[in-house]
Amino acid sequence: QLPVEQVAQLVAEYTHRPLARFLGQPVVNIVELNLALDALQGHRAK
Repeated sequence: QLPVEQVAQLVAEYTHRPLARFLGQPVVNIVELNLALDALQGHRAK
């Protein structure tokens, strides 16, 4: 199990914010986040 802080850091890393903050909501790139989580899980399993 990954630490909450590490997951939160990854979510922040893969969150894309609009150039003008008032023109939209931040969006998390779920595909990239899942790939990063899979890579961490694979690395931790070794």
